[in-house]
Amino acid sequence: MTLSLSQNDKLLRSIFIFILVSTHLKCVAPDVKDSIPYELANPTQVHKLAKELKEISGLAWWGGDTLLAIQDEKGILFFLSANDGEVLKTIEFAGDGDYEGVAVTYGTVYVLRSDGDIYRLKELKGKKADTEKIETALSRDNDTEGFCFDRHTKSLLIACKEKPGGDFKKQFKTIYSFPIDSEDILSDPFLVINEDSLLHQLHKKYENKIGAQFKPSGMSIHPLTGELYILSGSNGLLAVFDSGYQLQEVIRFKKSILPQAEGICFSPTGRLYISSEGDKGVLAQFEMNREP
Repeated sequence: MTLSLSQNDKLLRSIFIFILVSTHLKCVAPDVKDSIPYELANPTQVHKLAKELKEISGLAWWGGDTLLAIQDEKGILFFLSANDGEVLKTIEFAGDGDYEGVAVTYGTVYVLRSDGDIYRLKELKGKKADTEKIETALSRDNDTEGFCFDRHTKSLLIACKEKPGGDFKKQFKTIYSFPIDSEDILSDPFLVINEDSLLHQLHKKYENKIGAQFKPSGMSIHPLTGELYILSGSNGLLAVFDSGYQLQEVIRFKKSILPQAEGICFSPTGRLYISSEGDKGVLAQFEMNREP
């Protein structure tokens, strides 16, 4: 069959559009490699958590293949199996509240509330903890969510999801230090993150402008490298800062696996755990695929 000129034109135009679309798709999702020793797109294991943890908001390593978890509605500390996410036991430490982070320091457990208050948990035997509440200079306006222990400075680190505090403008995200032998945070931030610079690195890496904000929701320090890993769960980002706290890497992870990642911690050997809220809370485990 012989095609008319107009049919040929339509065919050529269709081929040309297909080539343009294909090229554009490659630019939108280039094949990029991450510098961290984990494949966030391929968890080693993913475990569905008990229904009480569908709002899981914080994660920490306890020891002996056991994790600690909290959820952001009830003042309950959960002990989880690191192997399958099963709830081993629970301890009540406070009434209802917006709890966002949990950390362990030399056997003492600390829990962070979104208004900057910290709960120091003692005597974790039985069903109820002996708890001391510490009010910090941070407030609900800061929306504190990221929380971890820095053994080098013997301090708890607190990340502000919203207002950075002080005279910092809104494009800056701040992390404050709370020395464990003190009663309040240090006035100067431990780390100041320029959100604009971080997003510029993200967009440059992936050759597109997907992702318009970075809101810390969880953080932890790698036990072997001293790198600081910070989640922004609302838009599926992980930022990694080297041991000198310079931005090293920004990574997008699949929200189909971790719809709202808010908890992160490491085992002493470097195994990575990330927990996520959702219709059902999940616990994802990542093995190192090379030496860090």
